[in-house]
Amino acid sequence: MELPLRGENYEAFNDKNFSAQQFVKNISNQAITVNDLLSQHQAIQSLSDDTNSLLKKNVYQNYRQFIETAKEIAYLEGEMYQLSQLLNEQKTLLATMMDSSLTKPASRMKLTKTQTKKKDDRQEKLEALALKVEDCNHIIEKKDRILLYEESLVELDTDTHQAIHRIHGYLMNDGLMITTWITNRRGPMRHKFQKFYEIDNLPIVNVRDMLEVKHAFKLMMVDEVRLFQCATSDSKKLWLSWVDKAKSKCYELLDDTSVIEQDNEDRNPENIFPEEVLPSKSKKTVTVQDLPEWILEYPDDIECYIAQRDFEEAVALHESVNKFISSNESQFPINSSTRKTCEDCYNHLVEVLKNELRVFPEKSLQGGPKASRRAAGLLIKLGKSTEACELVLDRRTAILKMTVKQVRVEGNTLGYIRRLTTIFFKCFKTCVKEYEVIFGWTVKTTPYLVMWVHQEVHKYMSIFANQVMTEDSKLSTVGACTHYLRTHLAQLSDLGLDIACVVEEVLHPKLLGRLNIARAKQLEAIKFKASDDRWTPYHLKTKDSVNKILQELTNLGIKNPSMYLLNDLTIVLTYNVFSFTKTFIALVEDVSLIHCEELKDVCDNLLVSVFQEQMKVVSSAISNPSLKAQSSIIERNHSFLLDVVLSLVETQYEAKLGCPSEKIGQLVIELTTGFKRTESDGTAFYTTTEYV
Repeated sequence: MELPLRGENYEAFNDKNFSAQQFVKNISNQAITVNDLLSQHQAIQSLSDDTNSLLKKNVYQNYRQFIETAKEIAYLEGEMYQLSQLLNEQKTLLATMMDSSLTKPASRMKLTKTQTKKKDDRQEKLEALALKVEDCNHIIEKKDRILLYEESLVELDTDTHQAIHRIHGYLMNDGLMITTWITNRRGPMRHKFQKFYEIDNLPIVNVRDMLEVKHAFKLMMVDEVRLFQCATSDSKKLWLSWVDKAKSKCYELLDDTSVIEQDNEDRNPENIFPEEVLPSKSKKTVTVQDLPEWILEYPDDIECYIAQRDFEEAVALHESVNKFISSNESQFPINSSTRKTCEDCYNHLVEVLKNELRVFPEKSLQGGPKASRRAAGLLIKLGKSTEACELVLDRRTAILKMTVKQVRVEGNTLGYIRRLTTIFFKCFKTCVKEYEVIFGWTVKTTPYLVMWVHQEVHKYMSIFANQVMTEDSKLSTVGACTHYLRTHLAQLSDLGLDIACVVEEVLHPKLLGRLNIARAKQLEAIKFKASDDRWTPYHLKTKDSVNKILQELTNLGIKNPSMYLLNDLTIVLTYNVFSFTKTFIALVEDVSLIHCEELKDVCDNLLVSVFQEQMKVVSSAISNPSLKAQSSIIERNHSFLLDVVLSLVETQYEAKLGCPSEKIGQLVIELTTGFKRTESDGTAFYTTTEYV
């Protein structure tokens, strides 16, 4: 190769007697400044880079030519070997014809022909491997070697049990040959030789079926352990059976027996017609070899796609095979064996896709909702939509359970319920959306979703009731948690899934019990405080305390609270009336959060009965002669409750519910018309005794 030169100074590189030291010495003598040396250095470096680039290109071209040549040589080698086998067959046929004699007994000739045919069939099977398996000529050269059994297997990792790749095993009378699949094959070659194990040093161990590993066996060698998985349990039994026969040399006895049985069958008196004269059952008999090559390779290709986790291609291939069989039934009648093979491949593919959706204890669930979309969609294509629905929903149940379990029960009840409800309904909405994408709203699949929704909602409500509906829970906590839950129910109904009826079915008995308990506690508290009430104005010690009380009244919604001041440190309201006002307005807030159409009467009766009880206490104080000195204070407190508090409660309750409450409005009318004040002495009294 001639180097590219730059200038006359570099012609010396092509000289056979080139001396690097002399070349550097000449350059140093010619250089005047440092820049001259640097320029020479850059020129030499550039020449070196160009030379390296040219060498790389030449090496790459030579390597490509070498690969192409090797492929051509391998292809020609196979053809030459095939030609050699044809010549050997012709030679054997001629020798058989020359050795045949008319004087030999017919039975002996028939037995000799059968044995010769059996031997030739075995030899042909073994020699045919040269056309299928690359680099296996040294295996089939042995004269007494016989092929007993062959089938495709999937090699699994011994630790993780994940599929590594697909292989093809050839069991012979003296060993096991393992070959790998050639993905980009050219010509008839389908497998590539990997390793050959001697039968005497080949301990094969049966592996018990587990969750992810089924129909498997191990090769327990001294230096290595390999795990192989069969397609079916019958295939595994055949492998183990043939290995035992190969080790015990029982295959020879079986072959002789088959020959004897064939001879006996030929001697049967009922079989008096030659094979050529017997009438055929069908005019056209189609053998397996008559089918297209891609149909014959269907089981191997399916296993290859599964091992590579290319499930889409596997399903597409299965659909193509089904389409071919259905459209060419008259031209290519398929026998039962071929149909069973197709069914086994189909069942194996379905089982693998189901395992993608199944929940295993050691399998991670962090794939998200889209992780199940692929396998479920393929199962639908294979006609397994029902199984796909059940598996997808079971997987979502496990994810939902794991997510809810991660929510810690810490802090107050409302905080925990907020976190739990947010996470639960977020996962819930994600599942519904994903289910709609995968299956759609069909008559066949929607009932499964509805049943799943009912089950999961009941599980959530069980947790909700155990945390919220306890004896120690306050009504404010119950109301806030219930309102937060109903807010999420409204958001879920926007997706077309209304589960409010399911939730309310569980909530109503619990809420009814909590409302009745709250009513009883409020009535008891009013009676207890009334027994100690002296009906004196609320006196505070500091100005700051007064301002705090006025601010609380303002926050409750009472306008101009300063009008209730008697002096700088005294409020005209008694302590019990002030305390009842705060409690009752808070009760109205809590009841409005719990309120629903089914509990409307219960909520209204609760508020009415509590306020009536307080008004009875005030009315009793007005009519009590011993409290006549405090009559003006009692009357102002009565006026505050009736004119201010009740009016404020009616307005707030109507604003929160969106409609007026009939019972509270009726209570306002009855209390307003039932109480009359005299202008002469300022004494207040009821015109009716209903509230006295």
